[in-house]
Amino acid sequence: CDSSPAMVEAARVHQQHDEHDVEYVLMDVSCEKAGLGHQVDLCLSIYVMQMAKELQQLQDMCNFLRRHAHRSLVFTVSGEYIPEPRQSKLMLKHLGFQSLRAPGTTDRIHFVMQGSSTITNYQYSEETYLQCLENAGYRQVGAYKLHGSEQYRDYVMETGENDEKELLERISANPHIKCFWGKA
Repeated sequence: CDSSPAMVEAARVHQQHDEHDVEYVLMDVSCEKAGLGHQVDLCLSIYVMQMAKELQQLQDMCNFLRRHAHRSLVFTVSGEYIPEPRQSKLMLKHLGFQSLRAPGTTDRIHFVMQGSSTITNYQYSEETYLQCLENAGYRQVGAYKLHGSEQYRDYVMETGENDEKELLERISANPHIKCFWGKA
């Protein structure tokens, strides 16, 4: 689900070359009444939850996940992540975006894409995410930091440029992604 018609269309076009059975739906999952009308095996939320401007929107998103699946994975910006200037500069060079603290705030980060796009991400604590998942009806919840695979790390350390290696080290020390999970 995505509230952007362009994102849904891009996903559908991409899937034409894929063997997986995936349904793409244009929908705002932060709306309390959002629904697919059926259950799925697993709900996967990638860079969606940090778009919730208010706690109630975050809760509605978690409720959406639980209404449609007994298992969910949520990949989002870690509430503990604090953008660091050198890491941000390296992220822009190698990943195509940088992260900057929104002026005068402790709860928002701007992810600035190469070009002119800016996306505001709202940070919530680990406790808040876990509580929202529990409130949605998941009996088991948990979280872990996402550092990437050992194979990718080994590959970059062997073949990467020096600043790619530095970026990998900085991301390992200051990861910006966290994964939360819920199981009914």
